[in-house]
Amino acid sequence: MKAHEFDAEFDDGYNVSEAIDWSNARRPNEMLQRISVDLPEWMIDALDRKARNLGMTREDLIRLWIGAWCL
Repeated sequence: MKAHEFDAEFDDGYNVSEAIDWSNARRPNEMLQRISVDLPEWMIDALDRKARNLGMTREDLIRLWIGAWCL
């Protein structure tokens, strides 16, 4: 499929996902880099309580908060 055909079908509301090679798809800037942060025990306990109340892991909660703050 040529690019102009793809664009026209997309613009007309057709599902063009079959024309995409998803095996090579990636999100930009999604490379992970590990960091280490030292926190006092009371803070870790508070994070664990909050994460448990929300039904998520401590790591997911930290990612959520940092991600929201960085936007």
